[in-house]
Amino acid sequence: MKLTVLAAMSLALFLGGCTVTTTSDHTILNGQLLTMTEATCGPVTSAPFFLPDGATNDFSVSDADGGDLLDVTIADFTQFGCDLAGGYGTITGVTGTATFASSTGGVLAGNYDYIVNCRNIPGNGACNFYATWTASY
Repeated sequence: MKLTVLAAMSLALFLGGCTVTTTSDHTILNGQLLTMTEATCGPVTSAPFFLPDGATNDFSVSDADGGDLLDVTIADFTQFGCDLAGGYGTITGVTGTATFASSTGGVLAGNYDYIVNCRNIPGNGACNFYATWTASY
């Protein structure tokens, strides 16, 4: 009897258009210390990550030594390159040892990278920074 009632309720929810969705966090960068040559820009992840439609991203960056100048975003590097205006949640002018954080809101399905623009003047040394990136879908 209980099984029949449960089956009938499940069928009613299905036919009524109810959908149960759950999300989970996927850590892509977990606070690693990363280095990028001065006056360069590019992805710091080993490969782009495919994110499904509606995935949200939380990311942060902090300058390890306080003397660098960075811009960061989440974007498809093959499509936008270092045009950070095409990214989501772009953070510009990161300097000092404070942590700067941003979120993307829901993104369209596609491949995404954590892109960093190290704006240190050539000869002033590489950018050293800590980076986090978590996608929820």
